[in-house]
Amino acid sequence: MILKKKTKDKLKIFQLKYDEKHVDSFWYDGQIARLDNCILIANGDIRVSFPGSDVWYKNQWAVEEAYQRKYTDKDIHKLYQTDASGNNNWFEIVSAEGDSVMGDVGSTYDEGIKMLKQYYKEGIYDS
Repeated sequence: MILKKKTKDKLKIFQLKYDEKHVDSFWYDGQIARLDNCILIANGDIRVSFPGSDVWYKNQWAVEEAYQRKYTDKDIHKLYQTDASGNNNWFEIVSAEGDSVMGDVGSTYDEGIKMLKQYYKEGIYDS
């Protein structure tokens, strides 16, 4: 039996959305938000090479370099379409105990928050 739950006022945000030009998971790391026992995280390794550089940037170093270059999601998506992208991260839901239901992943902040609310509403990872 699936219990329908309300999400009003129970959502805890740990990382706010930066702005509408930086919603890709690329810009986020770690715990993003929580609803009861469901936690939205940005997970996975980032590995990219920027134009004009022979260096491969990883994780936070890649994010910092992208900010310095004034990149937005549009620029990151162009990188993903080339050989300059080795790895990227994603949003997923885990339980407070660390269990994961891999298969449902999101690539944008809004998709991740929507997925978190849906998992909670459906009673996935009930405490």
